[in-house]
Amino acid sequence: MNVVRIFIFHLCLIALSPLVAQSFHSTPTAIDAELECQLPAEMQEIYCEDEAVLQRLLEVICGPNGLWAADFRVRVVVNKDGTPLDNALTCERNGKIWIGWALLQKVSDDALAVLLFHEVGHRYPRAVENAAWLTPQERAVLDDLNSSQRSEIQADLAAYGFLLKAGYAPERIRRAFWEIKKVLKSGPHQFHSLTHPSMEQREIILNGFLSRN
Repeated sequence: MNVVRIFIFHLCLIALSPLVAQSFHSTPTAIDAELECQLPAEMQEIYCEDEAVLQRLLEVICGPNGLWAADFRVRVVVNKDGTPLDNALTCERNGKIWIGWALLQKVSDDALAVLLFHEVGHRYPRAVENAAWLTPQERAVLDDLNSSQRSEIQADLAAYGFLLKAGYAPERIRRAFWEIKKVLKSGPHQFHSLTHPSMEQREIILNGFLSRN
């Protein structure tokens, strides 16, 4: 079933909401957003009847990993000015996960699972493996990261681990990542920043991790 096709915009009702913090590829502009778990002022949450489908995807993957899907609530967000929002964000404190409306329309269920569980991974980060086990390329990437960028890598690794334990094959995860990379590369955002590693850096870490798991 394709989650993207299930969402129909006219079924959505605008809702007011306190929101956000971490993201898969871009940082909210509100300075206090992370501390207050508020969505940046230029964004707003919308309620969709089919959010239950997203919650079900969480349940399917949380179960084998011993996580409670009820600890997380998925919502859809849009930019108030109507510009596309290709982003995913989370508030670790209350377990809310927000997916940009525009992003939902562009990705498959598998890519959506990677995005969702990257956000879950901010609550349950996975430590980077012992340097002795890493490839020279992986070590070079990690040496180039600051603490914020490294935390994004740890959330990535957690997501890949969750998906593997839920029965996703390595190639399935890799294809989902490529799909996300293609979508984000075609968007308006700057993906390599002081807070987030580039998609190329993340792909190096992904390939190394999957080769050992």
